[in-house]
Amino acid sequence: CVSCFRAFMFCRYYNGLLSLRRFCRSWSRERARIRTVPIPKRRYHDQKEPLPHLTTYHVLWKPAIFTAGVCLVSFSSSFIYFYMKRQQPKKDGFLWEERWSRKQGLFRDIMLKIKKRWNYFNGVEKAAIGLIAVNVAVFLLWRIQALQPMMIGRFLADPYSRASFPMLLSTFSHIEVWHLLLNMVVLWNFFIPYMFIRSPEVALPFYVSAGVFASFAGHLAKVARGIPVPSLGASGSIMAIVASVVYNYPDNNLYFIFLPWVPIPASWALGTIVAIDVLGLIRGWKYFDHAAHLGGVLFGWTFESMIVPKISAIRHQVISSWSKFRN
Repeated sequence: CVSCFRAFMFCRYYNGLLSLRRFCRSWSRERARIRTVPIPKRRYHDQKEPLPHLTTYHVLWKPAIFTAGVCLVSFSSSFIYFYMKRQQPKKDGFLWEERWSRKQGLFRDIMLKIKKRWNYFNGVEKAAIGLIAVNVAVFLLWRIQALQPMMIGRFLADPYSRASFPMLLSTFSHIEVWHLLLNMVVLWNFFIPYMFIRSPEVALPFYVSAGVFASFAGHLAKVARGIPVPSLGASGSIMAIVASVVYNYPDNNLYFIFLPWVPIPASWALGTIVAIDVLGLIRGWKYFDHAAHLGGVLFGWTFESMIVPKISAIRHQVISSWSKFRN
């Protein structure tokens, strides 16, 4: 009996190793397939195909107008939305749980559990989770082979493209898993404190505007140097959020994930990151979009030093204009 039991356990162990080996092989093939997605990183690197001729309007004025328009529309719409939300009275009716209690089945139980878990978070954390969910959803769309042409055309900020809308959509786009995880971890740790500082009414349009401004900075740097490499990622928005938090709390200590036991002053950490980005921009490093990182830091620091003291007057002006327009 003991021998039979040992033989049985050995077979199970051996079959488990075979299953693990087959899984690793399939995962390697899947990663190789994903990495062979035809992303146009080297579309213009071939010297036989010259770079497209762009006029001053497509290089400078059109992206600049689009960036200014996104900033204006995002902040104005956020002020109006939260103003209307505060003005509307609470509607009477059944609670969410009571409405779902009338339904039957497993789906009702699952939705009630999700709602119960969701209520554990406050409004600030829910906004951060919403942004993370959008980034994860776009990351999953990159894995669908049929959507690759659409994703390449809409969610990659190509400096030699005549379209400006990818400057906004690329701020929610990630292809590599490590890129998504790193950005989302930093977003969760910095965006929640920033929303407690500025409220979601300002923090959400700030995230969008900073991302577009960072894309515009990267666009100008690439066109000026003739570097035809598209970019994507939320790093520009996150750098703006980090710069804003450091502006308000320069003496706080930061703990990096690689050195969790070493406290680093926030001002020193931000200065080190900026120095690395400046060096990468001067040396022409192409792995990261250093111009976009610097653009995000510039946007966050300028917003905190020049726009925040006037944000109440700007909000009042926007709401007054909206009220006059409605009347």
